[in-house]
Amino acid sequence: MVAAVAAVAWAWLAPTPELEAGDAVEVATAALDAAGVDARVDPDPARGRYTTSAGEDVDVWKVLAEVDGARISLWVAVDDGLPVLLDDRASGGDGQVLPDAAVRAISEHRANPVRDRRVTRNLLGTLAAVLLVVVAVQAAARAPRRRPRPT
Repeated sequence: MVAAVAAVAWAWLAPTPELEAGDAVEVATAALDAAGVDARVDPDPARGRYTTSAGEDVDVWKVLAEVDGARISLWVAVDDGLPVLLDDRASGGDGQVLPDAAVRAISEHRANPVRDRRVTRNLLGTLAAVLLVVVAVQAAARAPRRRPRPT
């Protein structure tokens, strides 16, 4: 019973792993879909680093996509899956590829498939541990009690 509780606590307290390449593609695809953008997302993103305006370095996946014959780039944070940069400049520098509403929707998109899988796994583990504890308590309550023999 103690082992079940310890395992559940360990699972919830462990840090969430970083996004892998496939996770970043999933995040970018979901963000573009949520923004209503019909895009072909490159399945092979590159690792990189983005420096915020505050000077903070953020490890990212640089996910490329093709939209209406133009190439855009969505940089997704490795640690939490948030979009940190969208480069949708049109070729030749004439405006942007995506409409402002799509850019806003992408920047507001929140998805982290690694965290979502972890939460699902931990919820199932917690449920299993609770069931194990309930069964153990019921078994202990129904077990015949031995009385000490008189001497």
